[in-house]
Amino acid sequence: MELEQQHEVLRQSIKELKASMQQTAQTLAPLPELATRSNNVFRALINGLLNMLGEPLMDEDNNQVEQIVIKPIEKLSGITFKHNQFEASQPISTGVQVEKQMDLSTLKTEVDEALKTFAQRQPKELKDSLPDIVIRGVAKKAGMKNVSETNPERITHLYIKQIQDRMQQKQDAKLAEALEENKL
Repeated sequence: MELEQQHEVLRQSIKELKASMQQTAQTLAPLPELATRSNNVFRALINGLLNMLGEPLMDEDNNQVEQIVIKPIEKLSGITFKHNQFEASQPISTGVQVEKQMDLSTLKTEVDEALKTFAQRQPKELKDSLPDIVIRGVAKKAGMKNVSETNPERITHLYIKQIQDRMQQKQDAKLAEALEENKL
């Protein structure tokens, strides 16, 4: 199907959705909350198709607009909301740890310090006390493969345990090598 034919199919679908939206609104008029919900669903579908065509979208009053401005809720289920401006007295936490930026020499120092006790500490303690970038540095020094600033995407307790296991394997290999050298 050519592009113009696809556009025509989309325009026809939009007309049908608008007609269905009006019919559903009339049917659900005795149930205003459901009517509003169905209207929002239809508008989302229609706006998705309009967006594909690059045409103006529909606002909450079903008028086509170039840009949609979302208005704050003023009334819902008989409850009136007042919108006051406020300033947060404390920074709002998003639950995402923000890693402090550090220069390369500081990072190397922190990785070397972490290496000294990494194998003896619990994964949860390490996760809670060390920045992800330091854990990645320890992983790289331990010989883990494919370690970068973004890989693995998330540092988990399991990943920390894998680092500890890799450190133990390296230590065992060095010990076996030293024993082998002393035998000869």
